[in-house]
Order: sequence, then C-alpha cells, then structure tokens
Amino acid sequence: MKVMITAGFARSLPALAIAELLRRGSFEISGLLVVTPWRIGRITSMLRSIRLRELPSLTRKLRGGSSPGPMSRFLQKHNIEKRSLGAWAAAHGVPLRNVSDLNSDDAVSFARSRQPEWFVYAGGGILRRPLLAAGNWRVLNAHLGPLPEIRGMNAAEWSVLLKLQPTATIHMIDEGIDTGAVIETAPIELTGVSTVEELRQHAVNVGIEAIVNTLTKLRAHGDEQWQAHTEVHRQCFTLSPALRELVEQRLLTLSARSGS
Repeated sequence: MKVMITAGFARSLPALAIAELLRRGSFEISGLLVVTPWRIGRITSMLRSIRLRELPSLTRKLRGGSSPGPMSRFLQKHNIEKRSLGAWAAAHGVPLRNVSDLNSDDAVSFARSRQPEWFVYAGGGILRRPLLAAGNWRVLNAHLGPLPEIRGMNAAEWSVLLKLQPTATIHMIDEGIDTGAVIETAPIELTGVSTVEELRQHAVNVGIEAIVNTLTKLRAHGDEQWQAHTEVHRQCFTLSPALRELVEQRLLTLSARSGS
C-alpha cells in the first residue's frame, strides 16, 4: 500500500512518527508533502490562532523539540530519534517536496507523480478540491474529538468541556470541515492528564497509533464503502482563555478522581 503524508512544517513530530511507524509496518511511503511555515500569510494566521502563553510551545514544535510529557515519552517508547522530516526522508530514500500550499499546482503535480493510494493528513492547512480531486487517492485524518458531535478546532479540549468522551476519530477528508465518513474510533484516556498541553499531546499520540492501526486493517481486509454523517453537528473554534481555564480545572478534577 502506497501512502503519502502531509506535514505543516519540516520538524513535525507527529508526521515523523506516522512515517516511521508506517515504514516499520512495511508500508511504502511514496512521498512527503511539507508546507513551509515561513510565509507572511501563514505566520500571521498562526499568530492569530494562538495565545501568548502558547508561543514557547509553538516555537519548540517548529524546531522539532518536545518538552517532557506525552509526546516525548511516545517518541522514546517507539525509539524514534530523528527530529527532521528531511533527515528521515534522506535516510530512507523517500521523496520530499516543500510546497507553499497543499492545494498548489506544485503539490498536486508531486502527488500525481508519486501515485499514492492513500494520503495521511498530518497538518499543513485545509485541503480543498485541487488536491482532493486530483487523483484516485483517498485522504485519512485523525480528528481528536468525537464525530459528528465535535468538528473543527481544539476538539479534545471541547470534548472535556462538553463532558463527552475524548476520542480520536479516523475519518476520510472531504471538502467539508470534518464531515467525511468515519472509519475507526479510539478512546483518549485522561489518566495522568492535568493540563491542556498534556491533553493535546496525548490525544495526538492516540491519533497517530489509530491512523497506523486503521491503515494496517485496510491493507489486510480491503476497502469498504463508508457512509458520511447523516447530520452535521456543531463546529468548534479556538478556545478563549476563560474556557481553557475551565478545561484545565476539569482535567485536574478528573485526574484526581482517577488517582483515588
């Protein structure tokens, strides 16, 4: 099975982990599509979407660093040492293309030249028709909330806030916002999770493993016809500071209960 992976920047640890775990599972990684973050429009968009307290975390992510926590432990658990997609691609002979936009002519041309059966979306911006309809591939995403109940941004945090079971939902990407057919779900346990940053990292880790498991099942059992949602629920957006505080208060309560 040929798989192409997207990434939002060259040192994306989730994209790197997905690529390495799929490689170890004998998948053919047909290419990496990496969006450069160093464009005025994208930098402005990122700065608008984050809070001041999140700047150190964003800087660390762009540099390929991981603070002590769920992501760091995940990489250690799987003995993943590389921190750059470029270095990983060079070590394993995988073509990598840096693009300004996943929907650009350059990105579409690269994808067509590599002919993947599946895309794994691991960041890089909203996918639109130019890429989605350019080939016979299908696109998988790990949405970090239950679908169709919670679509959009900060899905793991909204799950906690709305008292829903945090869930990694593996679904197909279509032209809507998290409206594609659901294939698999994986619960996100909150034991030992007491901050929003820990929640996000842990949710991403669950999503990575769920993506790999889903593709492994698809390879073994073949494709099916999945149904998209029959109804569209709420679309969530970036949490305000006040709502973020409520999430952390609830995480502390849940963590205390699980430890008792």
